[in-house]
Amino acid sequence: PRAGDARREAYEPPPALFGMQLAPDTLPADVPEAAARLAASGRLRDALSLLYRGALSELVHKRGVQLLASHTEGEAVRLARMAYFAVLVDAWRRCAYAKRLPSKDEVEQLTKKYSETFA
Repeated sequence: PRAGDARREAYEPPPALFGMQLAPDTLPADVPEAAARLAASGRLRDALSLLYRGALSELVHKRGVQLLASHTEGEAVRLARMAYFAVLVDAWRRCAYAKRLPSKDEVEQLTKKYSETFA
């Protein structure tokens, strides 16, 4: 095997990215259902955070996307090559950095799309 092959096989998903724990056992069994409950109780930022964390975990643990702690959110979007993830990251950036909470409808749509994307 070539050196590049060994590196691909040796990829270990990071335990956290962007300050979020990614180990599957740190997430609810049903991420979109848990996010929907959070949104219904008015905890929109928490719901969005859970969807983002769940998507990152899905990408590195189940989809084989080799994200590293050194990647930016923009690089993660490019590497994921997934329209849903790009929309989710955009919503998260507006919430986390611009302090613009998503609407309940936006979180509900992201929750529904999460289920469709990661079914």
